[in-house]
This record gives sequence, structure tokens and C-alpha cells, in this order.
Amino acid sequence: MYQIPTLSPRLVSVVIPCYNQAAFLSEAVESVLSQTHRRVEILVVDDGSTDGTVAVARSYEGVRCISQANQGQGAARNEGLKRATGEYIVFLDSDDRLCPPALEVGLRCLESRDDCALAAGRCVYIGPDGTRRPTEYRPVVVRDHYLNLLLGNYIWTPGTACFRTAVVRRIGGFRTNVSGAEDYDLYLRVARHHRIWCHDQVIAEYRQHDTSTSRRPMLMMRSTLDVLRGQREWARGNKLAERALRFGISRTQRKYGEQLVRAVRRQVRSRDWRLVIPALAALFQYHRIGFLSHTRRKMLCLVSGRKPEASETIG
Repeated sequence: MYQIPTLSPRLVSVVIPCYNQAAFLSEAVESVLSQTHRRVEILVVDDGSTDGTVAVARSYEGVRCISQANQGQGAARNEGLKRATGEYIVFLDSDDRLCPPALEVGLRCLESRDDCALAAGRCVYIGPDGTRRPTEYRPVVVRDHYLNLLLGNYIWTPGTACFRTAVVRRIGGFRTNVSGAEDYDLYLRVARHHRIWCHDQVIAEYRQHDTSTSRRPMLMMRSTLDVLRGQREWARGNKLAERALRFGISRTQRKYGEQLVRAVRRQVRSRDWRLVIPALAALFQYHRIGFLSHTRRKMLCLVSGRKPEASETIG
């Protein structure tokens, strides 16, 4: 049996799961090497990549590269968690980057608040080429984190969150059956039993590109709704939590449902029928109101002979 390592005080472990993202991995690793807090270990978990991921990871002295058969991002993060030796831990996606003070800020927040298990900051969007994009922020959440997380995931990318390693291990790490929403599920489980601290400093750069998991609305809608519906047991009997959960589910259906409808329209125009049927089936299963609304509008357009407006979305 694998021996869980003893945690080293003030050491921050940065786990970078990577599946065929060798093109971005070096930027992620170098952003960790450039941290103002120097006590850091880097663990790259190669999740069965077929590109140059392993070669990139091994080109950096001191970076530990762990390879496993492809099992998904949650399993890759759990493997890094199992091997981490730092008292604190950050899970950085392989296409994102940390800003230089990220670990120092996270460490300072947690060390000054003994009852907090997680400290989270802000991120800024970057494009595929790494240039920053305009990013709008909502007010920082300062209380009732579990209720606010039920409304929606305000921790946009895992790299903005610094955890106490022992807490993440104690609650079982990441679920592996909610691909794309593993981090959201973890935040909710942490928030149910521990305090969270959020601040307004930008500590990570969140890359937007076509291969991002967040750009797959069918997957994200299914996984996010599975995560939220798993909170029903904990929300039951708490009127505020029940209301927040209903709103969060409805909001998720609208957000990803609209994205899915737009994707279906593109697929129909390009006659990519093999993707249309699964997408409509997912829309019917997870957002039936949106599916029926979309179908009704299409029927009205056919009857009237009017072409649908590009701006039409599900309601």
C-alpha cells in the first residue's frame, strides 16, 4: 500500500494534471517556478497523454512527473494529492498560469485564519496566445459561502484556490464521475464543514481556448447538474439553501442550455448530424423547458416562413 507522505509546514504543493496539453504546460510550470514564495514542489500528473507532455515535464529540474493511464482530471488531481508533501496545496490546470504572488497570498490568508480550509482569489482571462482579455468581476463573497456556491461557482478556475492539504485528503479529494465539475463539487464539500476566505487579488490567468473543458456545454451541463442535485440531502429543511439550490439548478440549465442550443444550430448549418442528436437528447434530459421552447420557436419559424434570428436563445 502507498504510504501517504508526512506534510511539511509552509511547503506548498502545486499539482498540475495534464492530458495532451504539452503546448501550454511549460507556461504553467514556469509560472510556478516564478513564485515569490519559494518553498514549493511541483507535481505534473500525466493522465495518459499521447503528445509531448512527459518530455516537457521532465525538462524541468525538480519537477516530479507522475504518469498514469487516462482516467480523467479528477483522478489525476487525486494522484497528485496522494503524493503531495506540502501543508498547503494548489491545483493548477495545465493551460492556466499563476501570477507571481499567488502562493504567497494564499499562504498568508490561510496562516492568518486558522479556521479557514480554503483561500480563493480572482483570475483574469487570457487567450490561446497568453495575452490578457477584458474580465468583469462580481463583488467578493464574504459570508455564507455554501449558500453562495449553491447559486453558482464563483471560484472560476482551481488555480485561484489554495487549500490545506489535510482537509482535502480528509474529505476524500475529487470525485471522478463529474468530469468538468470536479472542482465545483470539492468547493461545496469544503464549504459545508469549513470556512472559506475570498479576496480580490488577481492571482491566476485563466486561458480560454477551443479545447477547454468549459467550452463543452453538454458535458458541463450534465456534470454541474449532477453536482448540484447531489446537494439536495444537505439543503433539505433549510429554506435558504433549498431556494439557493433551485436557483443554481435553473441558472445552470439556462447557461449551458443556451450554449448547447447555439452549438446545435452551428452543427445543423454544417450538417454535422452525428452531434445534433446527442446534443438535443441532453437538452431534453437536463433542460426540458429550454428544449420545448427552442422546438416551439423552430416550428413557428417553419409555419410562418420566417428565418430565426441569430440572437434567439432558449428562455
